[in-house]
Amino acid sequence: MTTPHWVEDAGADGDSPWNHCLLGDVELPGIIEVTVNRSSQLDEQNPKGLDGAFVVDEGSNLARVTISVLLLTKQHLLDYERAYAKIYPKTHGKKRDPLGILHPECTLKGVESVIIESIDGDPPKARSGKREIIECLEYITEPKKPKKKTGKGSAAKPASRPGPFVDPLTGRALDQEFTPKGVEATDFLFQGT
Repeated sequence: MTTPHWVEDAGADGDSPWNHCLLGDVELPGIIEVTVNRSSQLDEQNPKGLDGAFVVDEGSNLARVTISVLLLTKQHLLDYERAYAKIYPKTHGKKRDPLGILHPECTLKGVESVIIESIDGDPPKARSGKREIIECLEYITEPKKPKKKTGKGSAAKPASRPGPFVDPLTGRALDQEFTPKGVEATDFLFQGT
């Protein structure tokens, strides 16, 4: 019977990289199990009057990551209390920052960073320790929106109101733009000649 490589990689002390998880800059204590659920958004469409259906692939959903932390010793619990304060700090209404994640399962499924959705725990048991469940959602940075291209001659015009207009005949300031009419227009055109 073949032994899986993660058992062989554990070394003499039985410690495998699959039992550890780095979340942000914190290594979670205890024994760790990580599962990653990747799925696609599929739209099944049934045309009226026809048998069968066809599927439209609308892209991938964000991966859901579940981290199970098994705390067996008093030191595990103390280390977890310190880790908890770093990975899920009180933000007082501010947005939480995403955390980088490093675990073989996440690497395999292409998950590099996550946002924690919830943390839940069971009460400690005499024979099996205390289990904490950290539910995460994959974090991908929002793509930048492309800048709108402006065509030639479509330069933006300033929205400011032009300064005061002056009556060329009297030199007085006007509340609105001066548009000469009739004799005033003729005088205006030939005033410099």
